[in-house]
Amino acid sequence: MIWKIKAPPKILAFLWKLQWNILPTRLFISYRIPGVSSICPWCEDGCESIHHIFWECTLAQWGWNYLGKWWNISGLVHRRGIFSLSKLLNLFAQASLKEIWKLIVAAVLWTIWLARNDLIFGKHKIQEKCFVNIIHIRIDKWGSAAGLMDFGADPLWRVNPSGAVAIRHHKILNTFWRFKRDQFDYVAAVDGAWGLADDFSYKGGIGGYLQDSSGKLVLIFSGPVNSISAQDTEVEAILFLINWMINLNLDFKRAVICSDSSVVVNAFNEGISVKFPVQALDFSHQMKINSSIFIQFVPRNLNERADELAKKGIHRSNLLQKVVGSSISREDLHVSLSAGPSSLESV
Repeated sequence: MIWKIKAPPKILAFLWKLQWNILPTRLFISYRIPGVSSICPWCEDGCESIHHIFWECTLAQWGWNYLGKWWNISGLVHRRGIFSLSKLLNLFAQASLKEIWKLIVAAVLWTIWLARNDLIFGKHKIQEKCFVNIIHIRIDKWGSAAGLMDFGADPLWRVNPSGAVAIRHHKILNTFWRFKRDQFDYVAAVDGAWGLADDFSYKGGIGGYLQDSSGKLVLIFSGPVNSISAQDTEVEAILFLINWMINLNLDFKRAVICSDSSVVVNAFNEGISVKFPVQALDFSHQMKINSSIFIQFVPRNLNERADELAKKGIHRSNLLQKVVGSSISREDLHVSLSAGPSSLESV
């Protein structure tokens, strides 16, 4: 979604016009005003269409060639096909990279457009080095304003941007979950997924893990569920963990289950039977919500591990769970959650 990009409002409006092909390029204007030249004012080699000015023109080449080398994306250096804003914005699937990447693409496109306008209205043709520096200035300014990252203060950013983002994300992840463990006896992250299974039918999957306050991994689970929507799978994931914790009589005063669905979190806190009547909790279990078991929201980019388990759950034949009794480091946890079905043993 364009409107969720962490860029200034006028940039989002510009991207919206770009997406709908209604920017006032020379080709666009020539269709409406007879006699107006459609030739690109920058390279004078072809009609100034959306595709040309943002993909083929030498001005666009400056931006994408630099970005491709900076981020090591050969597809941007050796561009083929038709310009697609949607494809550009969604080159990265990882939540930790996606927001920052979209902001960077927006900065490149906006800089191309302003450089083009500066030539038409100001008769000034920017130099390539200055063009690239302006892109970085915009990225730094917009990123800092949006609270994404203090790009200018990180020396790794100009050399290895994906590495800089990964390190920052790792620090945020550690800080967030450590804070949760300091507050609760048990901390869980769960997620539900809804997608195309191996038999080409749409199915739901759930996944997640439970840790104690010391960081010891207590439970990890992943598997399919009977559900009819993505929200239903989120509900099933939370219900599974609540029932598991209560039925095994875990000794705790305060436990938290974190989900990245604000709708489902609110439904549990207001009374799950109101919004999801089919998936109601036992009365005794419902009484524990907000007394000893708390359901809280977690941003999607901090819930990637549970999300991965839920997506894998769609393709499993049955629900797999593994109860772990030994202390486990964050690195081990990452390996466990990234491993395939063979690493999960049915209990």
